[in-house]
Amino acid sequence: MASPGSRDRPSGSPAFYASLPGKHVSAGCLLRDEHGDVLIVKPTYKASWEVPGGFDGGVLDATDLASITLPPDELSEWRLVPVEELGTYVIPAVARRLRACLTGSGAFLEEGVPTVPDRG
Repeated sequence: MASPGSRDRPSGSPAFYASLPGKHVSAGCLLRDEHGDVLIVKPTYKASWEVPGGFDGGVLDATDLASITLPPDELSEWRLVPVEELGTYVIPAVARRLRACLTGSGAFLEEGVPTVPDRG
């Protein structure tokens, strides 16, 4: 059975995609080990490293790290990276976001730069 409104916007049609909001958003999961190093993953579909999807995942112990499995069609590897080396692996905006989260200043960011939300 079709959902309400699905006749107006059939999934997959050009009109449906044109009706979607133009802003792209994503969420990254901040995961660290007991030493404070940040977990990053290597997507198979692009050149730059990323953080896993989600939000703050906390600190992983050795058992947690040993149990990590990756979907091979999407991620080729993972590694722990010291905070000061993040810029070597991830794009600058992601490095800024991660550093802001680790310092507690990451509530509102645009391209990894803290902003003041418009409360007006």
